[in-house]
Amino acid sequence: MALTDQLARSGPYLERLLDDDYVLENLADAARRGRDVYARAAGRPARKAATDKRLQRSLRDGAASTREVILALQGKRRVRRGRRGLRALALIAAGGAAAAVVASRRRDDSNFQTAQRPPSPAADAVSGDPVNAA
Repeated sequence: MALTDQLARSGPYLERLLDDDYVLENLADAARRGRDVYARAAGRPARKAATDKRLQRSLRDGAASTREVILALQGKRRVRRGRRGLRALALIAAGGAAAAVVASRRRDDSNFQTAQRPPSPAADAVSGDPVNAA
């Protein structure tokens, strides 16, 4: 395979690498995380570096960024689904629960006020109750 054939086949990948902001962001993130992992692991005993949770998380995130770059260059960019729908559902449920509590309290307060209200003298005179009518 000649060099020109290899360059011709890699042309679209190189264009995406240079033009796609998503690819550049993920590539920069992968490089930054790689530097962080190296800096954190350097000078530590292997056992301590292998059990370091922050180092593991940084390594895992760097590998994920590298994978995203590869998929994006191949044109198979994975669409990240956020939890926006789940958040909206939780917000709606919380709002509905708050509205139900407020409505319940208002209803209880109005029932309480109605029960505590003394009977009016006009109502007693109409009902014919001789005890309260005077």
